Amino acid sequence: MTDLPSAGRFEGREHILPVRVYYEDTDFTGLVYHANYVRYFERGRSDFLRLAGVGHADLLAGETPLAFVITALDLQFLKAARIDDA
Repeated sequence: MTDLPSAGRFEGREHILPVRVYYEDTDFTGLVYHANYVRYFERGRSDFLRLAGVGHADLLAGETPLAFVITALDLQFLKAARIDDA
């Protein structure tokens, strides 16, 4: 048993990162606020790299610091996530 948060897992070439929707993620109707989906994607990207053995801090601390930059984002909402969804 560990107290460390999970970085998810790989299933073949796919990264699976289970998340739960908390009250703070939602608007007054209990639906996830639209901008928070981007936060989930960013957590997924960071944990994908972590699970692959690449840490953001290590990338920045190198002789030639590296970072990832989002230059465009196109989202299509299919179904709203609700409070307590997993």
